[in-house]
Amino acid sequence: MSPEQARGEDVDHRTDIWSFGVVLYEMITGQLPFKGEYEQAVIYSILNKAPEPVQKYRPDLASDFLLILNLTLDKQPDHRYQSMKDVLIDLNRIKRDQDKDYHKSGVVQKTEVSSKAKSQQKTGQFLWFAVAFTIIVLVLISKFLLNKTESLPPPKTSILTSYEGSERHPALSPDGSKLAFTWRGIKQDNYDIYIKLIGQESFQRLTSDSADDYGATWSNDGNSIVFIRDGKNAGIYRKSTLGARETKLHSFGQNAFIGEIIPTVDWSPDGEWLVYNDLDTSGQTQSIFMLNLTTLHKKQLTFSVPYIVGDMAAKFSPDGQLIAFQRVYSWGIVNLYILHLKNGTLQQLTFDKKDMTRLAWTQNGKQIVFSSNRDGIARLWRISIKGGHPEIVETGGQNAYHPSISRNGNRLVFETKIIKGYIWQADILKQESKIIKPYKLISLSYADAFPVYSPDGKRIAFGSERTGNSEIYTTNSDGTNPIQLTSLNAHSNVPRWSPSGESIVFDSRPDGNSDILIIDAEGAKPPQNLTKHPSDDRLPSWSADGLSIYFGSNRSGEYQIHKMSVTGGNVVQITQNGGFFGQESADGKYFYFIKRSNPPGPIYQIDLENGKETMAVKEEIFFTGWVVKTTGIYYIPANRNETYLEFYRFDTGTTEQIGLLEKWLILSDISNDAKHVLFWLQETSSDIYLIDNFN
Repeated sequence: MSPEQARGEDVDHRTDIWSFGVVLYEMITGQLPFKGEYEQAVIYSILNKAPEPVQKYRPDLASDFLLILNLTLDKQPDHRYQSMKDVLIDLNRIKRDQDKDYHKSGVVQKTEVSSKAKSQQKTGQFLWFAVAFTIIVLVLISKFLLNKTESLPPPKTSILTSYEGSERHPALSPDGSKLAFTWRGIKQDNYDIYIKLIGQESFQRLTSDSADDYGATWSNDGNSIVFIRDGKNAGIYRKSTLGARETKLHSFGQNAFIGEIIPTVDWSPDGEWLVYNDLDTSGQTQSIFMLNLTTLHKKQLTFSVPYIVGDMAAKFSPDGQLIAFQRVYSWGIVNLYILHLKNGTLQQLTFDKKDMTRLAWTQNGKQIVFSSNRDGIARLWRISIKGGHPEIVETGGQNAYHPSISRNGNRLVFETKIIKGYIWQADILKQESKIIKPYKLISLSYADAFPVYSPDGKRIAFGSERTGNSEIYTTNSDGTNPIQLTSLNAHSNVPRWSPSGESIVFDSRPDGNSDILIIDAEGAKPPQNLTKHPSDDRLPSWSADGLSIYFGSNRSGEYQIHKMSVTGGNVVQITQNGGFFGQESADGKYFYFIKRSNPPGPIYQIDLENGKETMAVKEEIFFTGWVVKTTGIYYIPANRNETYLEFYRFDTGTTEQIGLLEKWLILSDISNDAKHVLFWLQETSSDIYLIDNFN
């Protein structure tokens, strides 16, 4: 690759002139001009180093020729030869000068040719052979590429599914004739795997277990799939598309489905292996594994490094020699890697820690396509396996996720997903017959989430993606007068008011990892970092006196609750047996917390004086779906068929039902006067699209 191509810039015919220089250098010296032990090292050499002087290998070459070679290899296209015609003119001039010097020597008879003249003659012949050979090769390659491009019809995009609800996780069969996808069905009751022949309207339901199934991938013959199943029997399953019973190939532990990390699976081209992600032996970090389908023996391929959440979304290259995967540092903080199976080396492709979801290899194995909102809108991108800057896949459009590319047939499918997050409010003192009737308080078409009341109840802070990336906003308590507080473009969310109402803490990722930041509630000053650590620091909350901040962090290796002064200083670990999100009691004596983000679990209590840990609420509760108030804890159980708002009293240790919600929502906050409740919910709709003639 030329330097401009490695930098991801536009390329033109001057890139071919650079390639001509590379080939000419190697033909003359027998050496590569830019070297490295692996591909990224070669690219670094191309961008930053000069080739070794040609004189080291060929001291007999004229200085004018060396100048020509240097001008073809200049790292800046504007400083390079601007046309091959100019190169040929200069080479002709050198050839004429050589011939002129040869004849001036007076040694024109064959029997009197000196050894020096012979050397000059051979050099001239060699140079002309090198020039002619290289030009012929370049012309043939150009004609081949031109004819190939002209022979392909333009890409054509069409919709494959447009059913009730969301059709997700599309997967093309190797020959591109069949589609597998995840859907909740006509009744919208359970996620299962469905099969559809492309070009036909009908579809087939393949799985019917009561647990959710997703993430299908095809066998090479297109007659079987493997998929992921959630729930009590979570694992990797295999099933024939022609029917027959499904077979469980691997079991996941209960903590395998953690927040933004979910298991994925892919089938090797030779049909012998599966690659997937699962928790490593520490039980905290996701790693990439391979599973042999004959012996069911598993082999760990990647290993945990400090302060990462895990490796996921692994995909085999078309030749089965490479595995691409995503390394997740925090929510929306991801880099792309390639694992070389032959020698076990890792090659990092992206370094900017941008949001990324799922990936697919192009048919020739030279590029990887993935979904990312790195420019503010979720769309498809592609990157060369040699590195460089990602480029937009123009035919993918906006709101594109989960690409899948057939190994044959020039087809790509993707999911077009629209996410809307509404903020709801309910007046719980005005409910009738114990029925809570929430209404939309903020109902713009954006992903709004995690709303919280100010201490005086007059304002609300929340996170919103209305600018493309999540930022912190405030509004009046009736949802009017929205004010954007942050402009970090770094996934800022989960705001929490200080007890005085003067400040707001939140988590954000301005430095490529999640940190805790604080901002003046009026937005008069820019946000400031409270933590600046390579770990994943998330979900802050205030102490009752407003002097300290609690937050979840994996800085000790697993997620635990930590505490620090709001003015900075030492960070102290509070929990010892796991902790993800928590809130201090109003009297400052106890701290209540959830141990993990998923699956839902009980609320624990820790005595801040003696460190004793006990279970407070035994119900299964979503990690942020509960609120600590002066007299108790409000929460919504996650394991009920109906959505009840319940209240756990500190003084009696008993639970009472506040009311039944008309609609399933996520509890976010309770006003201090216990009159109003804030909820939020993201509503997603998605369809699957096909691109024919994808190149």
